[in-house]
Amino acid sequence: MRVFFQKLWCIYELAVRAKARSFASMDFAPVWLPIFCLCNIITYLLGALMNLPWKLEPVEGDQSSCFTQLFWLIYGSPLLYFFSAIPITYFCFLKLESHKTMLDQMASFDLRMARCSLETDRIMIRRQVLGFFDEALRPPLSVSVDELLSAHAKQTFNQEQELEHSEHEYPTEPNPLEEEDWLLAWGHSGFRHVTSYPSQEEIIDEFNAYVRGPLRENVVRSFGREDHIPFKVCLVSCLPCFGTGLALILGCDGHRDCQLAALSLGFNSVIRYQVTNATMTLVLWPVSNLVVMPLLLRSNQLVARVVSSPSLRFLTGLFFSSSVVSLNACIGSVLSAMLLVGASDATDTSPLWLFGACVGLVLQFLLAFSLFLGSQ
Repeated sequence: MRVFFQKLWCIYELAVRAKARSFASMDFAPVWLPIFCLCNIITYLLGALMNLPWKLEPVEGDQSSCFTQLFWLIYGSPLLYFFSAIPITYFCFLKLESHKTMLDQMASFDLRMARCSLETDRIMIRRQVLGFFDEALRPPLSVSVDELLSAHAKQTFNQEQELEHSEHEYPTEPNPLEEEDWLLAWGHSGFRHVTSYPSQEEIIDEFNAYVRGPLRENVVRSFGREDHIPFKVCLVSCLPCFGTGLALILGCDGHRDCQLAALSLGFNSVIRYQVTNATMTLVLWPVSNLVVMPLLLRSNQLVARVVSSPSLRFLTGLFFSSSVVSLNACIGSVLSAMLLVGASDATDTSPLWLFGACVGLVLQFLLAFSLFLGSQ
């Protein structure tokens, strides 16, 4: 939608829609949305494919030793987060620029400045928009539905009686289209000097105010500001994360035997091992990944405001993006290791480790709530 509000024909479609329904009934889909969502899906998918050969090795020692082993096993290599941050940084800047351009165009929208290849089209579309938003052509009275239906039925009965008894000597009725064109022309110039109806320039200003006000507010309400991303978009982007979790659960973390996988992590019960593993891969990991993209957009927006050089801005954004991704993975690995250590039988189940993992998960839920709902 970079040039949508600069093209006259697009504005004409907008006016027709606004006249037929209302701005609140419109649903916008920015052109950056599918590209941005596809980039996130590919990035998560590549990371998931790299983790699929992952096989948990047996952990031994006390609780601190098991925690350290599990942390590094889940965290992986920092280079993975650096390379995954390269395409994410590029599309973050693309999303910020495209979204900001769209909102700025709507804030400064003017029908008179719209682009059109043919001047004849400009005259025709301008006339149609004037007709859509002209109060002078609207009926001054309103009739209830029941009265309207009753009057219509009575009129239909009278017409049938007249057709039966008349000799059809009445003159032909005027063309409705010609009458409408005459009314439109007369309404624009015939009586405005003696009434309070708005002029043509005031009608255009009214339409511009609609686009700058209610329509722009509807777009912001649907997609937020440039640094905001809808929850459903992040949820779709995290689908590979859910797929990875299901693969690890059904594949017993790379082992053919779930009993062997449970024993390698110190679980005597397979059911307890599967419940813990499902909590980690289907709840804790997706929640950690959901908050990444809003944090990346906010950090890159800060970089875009401070750094003006494109190359330096991208390098600075890449540093912040890789730091955010790596830090988020570190926090998720810490909570996952605490959950496994706290629920394991080999390390003498400790309520303190489980409490720490639960507190961290609650904090992540609160962070996600504030990022998706509190800032919209």
